[in-house]
Amino acid sequence: MKFAALFCAALASAGSALAQPYPQKPIRIIVPFPAGGIADTFARSVGQKLNEAWSQPVVVENRAGAGGNIGAEAVAKAPPDGYTLVMGSIGTHALNVTLFRDLPFDPIRDFAPVALVLEAYGLLVAPPSPPEYAPGRNSLFYQPRSLDNASPYR
Repeated sequence: MKFAALFCAALASAGSALAQPYPQKPIRIIVPFPAGGIADTFARSVGQKLNEAWSQPVVVENRAGAGGNIGAEAVAKAPPDGYTLVMGSIGTHALNVTLFRDLPFDPIRDFAPVALVLEAYGLLVAPPSPPEYAPGRNSLFYQPRSLDNASPYR
């Protein structure tokens, strides 16, 4: 939640530098991932705080697909007026450059950073002592290089 507050403060201070007060119309935050995920949850939280701070509607729109490229492309092609934002990620702005041959946008040229909203980490976990991972019995940890993909099912 601290990051959402920082995001709101950064946008509010950026708006004061413009000739006319910002915002003058609704703001759209595009989430390039499915509804219900961490990016969607944070975008809706930030949108609510911005709505309260500015008394201007903030619409959160999910445009998932292609590893986040569909939503990021929509924002890259939107007018650069500050009214269309993207809840980007390391995937949309760093990894996809290496994964997709013809990216429809340039993550450096087509976007300007506004604020760090969240940092998220992923974990690889399993139920306690499942048979396929039990110590000494086909354990991933006891047989290095025994799997050639990330699935325990071959």
